[in-house]
Amino acid sequence: DGVQRRVVGIMPPGFQVSGEDLWVPMEIDMASPDLGSLQYIGAARLPEGGTIEMAQAEMQDLLMLFAEENPDELSADIMEQAGLAADIKPLKDVYVEDMRQALWVLLGTVGFVLLIACATVANLYLVREESRQREQALRSALGASRADVMRQYLAESVTLAVGSGLLGLGLAVVGVRGLLGLAPADLPAILNIGIDGSVLLFTGVISLVAGIAFGVLPGFGYGRGDLSNSLKDGSRSATAGRERHRARSTLVVAQVALALVLLVGSGLMFRSFVALRKVDPGFEAAGLMTFRFALPYAEYTEPGQVLQFQRQLTERLASTAGIQEVGMVSGIPLIGQKSAGSMEPLDNPVPEGELGPIVERRQLTPGYLEAMSIPILEGRAPTWDDQANQNRGLVISETLARTFWPNESGLGRQIRSQGNEYSWEVIGVVGDVRFDAVEDEPLPIAYFPALMGSPETPVPSRMMDVVVRVAGDPLDAVSLARDALRDVDPRLPMITPQTIQAVVDQSMAANSFTVILLGIAAGIALLLGTVGIYGVISYIVSRRTQEIGVRMALGAPGEVVLRSVVGQGMTLAGVGLAIGLVGAWATSRAMASMLYGVTATDPLTFAGTAALLALVALAAVWIPARRASRVDPVEALRAE
Repeated sequence: DGVQRRVVGIMPPGFQVSGEDLWVPMEIDMASPDLGSLQYIGAARLPEGGTIEMAQAEMQDLLMLFAEENPDELSADIMEQAGLAADIKPLKDVYVEDMRQALWVLLGTVGFVLLIACATVANLYLVREESRQREQALRSALGASRADVMRQYLAESVTLAVGSGLLGLGLAVVGVRGLLGLAPADLPAILNIGIDGSVLLFTGVISLVAGIAFGVLPGFGYGRGDLSNSLKDGSRSATAGRERHRARSTLVVAQVALALVLLVGSGLMFRSFVALRKVDPGFEAAGLMTFRFALPYAEYTEPGQVLQFQRQLTERLASTAGIQEVGMVSGIPLIGQKSAGSMEPLDNPVPEGELGPIVERRQLTPGYLEAMSIPILEGRAPTWDDQANQNRGLVISETLARTFWPNESGLGRQIRSQGNEYSWEVIGVVGDVRFDAVEDEPLPIAYFPALMGSPETPVPSRMMDVVVRVAGDPLDAVSLARDALRDVDPRLPMITPQTIQAVVDQSMAANSFTVILLGIAAGIALLLGTVGIYGVISYIVSRRTQEIGVRMALGAPGEVVLRSVVGQGMTLAGVGLAIGLVGAWATSRAMASMLYGVTATDPLTFAGTAALLALVALAAVWIPARRASRVDPVEALRAE
């Protein structure tokens, strides 16, 4: 910035506040203090025994003291109307509060998938244990104790669990790398996400616990009292058979219910994402490239110098072949930049002691509205003559015009910052733009010329975003814009060149990432639920082969057998769907603040996901049922 400074400190590797690489001292003139910016964030360490509540109360007292001593700057009444108050919170919350809810939802989703996987494995172990009753009865008859049987089951299950954990870690290494490429750049601690010691420990513990649990389960279900029946033909008592059947059925119902909860959640997020994609941000992002420049104060001390640079760069870019439109603004939409203040119409000023509407403010150059394709609804676009020391013309958004003059035209009216001596003439009314976020309603915006302030002391904006519209690929204009910037001032760097579409996508990156993760989890849940239903019905069919053979030998048609098996499977699925709908209705409310354009209890999403899961369940049931209806009675009876 043309100012020589001495490096007095170097931070350790990995230190990061919000992406900056260097820091300069904040200069405060104690002789003439002012209110400053409400965007400053202070950081402090609480003393021993101190609490957030104590700090909150002390800071609020200091803020009220400031208001009492500076009533012209910030009176207590204005503070109350604006909702201004001390806001003390843990520093961690500043970095994670935007993603906290989404991360909790995703963590819960992973937990649901784990439960579904556990239910699937438990069902398979129950089936496997039941098919091995005769084997274990024979071992017991030869002298094996319950502990021997338990050790065998444990050895098998732990071996499978540990092997599965290792395979899962390998898949996680690949999966995490792929997902990090899709993750939003502002995801908290994104650089620290990876497979580390804590992940290895967690995976090892989960694998061992799951292996032990599934190994113990068959051992508890095995008893020595039915050795005679088990050794005869591998049968078991009716009571034991009913107990195992109820256990398998309960697990299938749980799988379906949990899968439906995940499907509903991912469906709601997907519909919300689609609705966001359809929102008109108020400008046309296609074909736009943007970059930022910052003029050093030491080199551009006079407002006229800044205005001359902006005009020269605009004209240089406009004359470049391939560039259709060019303009500048002090902060493009959707980047989180705030610059606002209270304003009032001159013909209807705000009563003394009251706070006027908070209006977002931007400075722009001619060509910006045309480059962004922001429609001019009334009046005209600004020119280079509309400055603080000349025509004093500004452009306002449609929302601001309706706020100040409902059902009337704002063209030619005068507005000003609340309490300010100088006013501005409205020379144009333009379409609304969503500045903060795509999902937020448009804010009232006032577009000032490149020079704000008063005629005596015009205030330029030394940091501006340049917007360039081209017919082809917007990134092709980066080199053209860099050459133009060097021609005007070769010392200035081009800051953050990117497409406007990339800015829009980044503003929705958190939603996109959540949709992707929920979609993956829902897909896995659907697959596991299908496997669970198919496995149980297939086993039931295999155990009922003799019964089905007898029924068909006595004249029962295949269609009756088909309906019987399908009905049994779909009954389990139906119970799971009913429970899942209730669970989804309860859990979806936790996602309400993350949704846009769809309610947390959207009937279409609930009905659609339930129908999808029902169809998948029907397919999983139909295959073994169809096989059962084609059983050869002679072969079925001979096999037994």
